[in-house]
Amino acid sequence: MRRRQADIATDPEAFETFYRRHVDAITSFLTRRVDDPHTVADLVAEVFVAVLDTAHTYRPDRGSEIAWLYGVARNTLSAERRRAFKETRLADRVGGMKVHGFISQPWPTVQGG
Repeated sequence: MRRRQADIATDPEAFETFYRRHVDAITSFLTRRVDDPHTVADLVAEVFVAVLDTAHTYRPDRGSEIAWLYGVARNTLSAERRRAFKETRLADRVGGMKVHGFISQPWPTVQGG
């Protein structure tokens, strides 16, 4: 099984078989944890990209293929939540700042003539 896992990173047909076997389970896993369907689709794609990068780390003696894949999905979701939290925190910080050289007032009205 480990050899097959490593093959998915280099063999497009092996990856397609792996993807088709598991995409519905991973989509369901993420859908239960994320409200936005577009974010779910992005995360599913990120999970399978991560699989390509980390297929060599799968150890069958430590658990099943799907358990390993759920771990990849959980880590991908955690990374997305950290990124979103940082983005929100930064937006909150910037929202409370005065931008140098600009005054927070509406645009002047131009008189037509």
